[in-house]
Amino acid sequence: MAKNITQTLAQPITVTLAAAQVSGKPFVQGAQLLVPITDGAIGAAIAAHYHCRGTFDKTTGEAWTAQAALYWNNTTKKFTTTASGNTLRGCAAVAAVSGDTSGEVLIMPVLV
Repeated sequence: MAKNITQTLAQPITVTLAAAQVSGKPFVQGAQLLVPITDGAIGAAIAAHYHCRGTFDKTTGEAWTAQAALYWNNTTKKFTTTASGNTLRGCAAVAAVSGDTSGEVLIMPVLV
């Protein structure tokens, strides 16, 4: 399990990477936001979480309330409370103050 994952809520899935990835750093592949368990090169088959709780980078300057909707900013690779131009991917597991650079996130799977 990636060091920043505190709780898994479903079994990881195996994905073939379209780009190199780093363990614990969320990325979008297809419709899902995934968190790789290990580092992987392009074309590698790795296990990744799609429904989990963990500590991830957040947009500084934003305070989070517990259970606030969180969106994935695929440009900054951070969670944010800003919906415009971003994709709903989960909620804040606990509150975070505006100066925090990371927060506890409950990542929700995309149902397609």
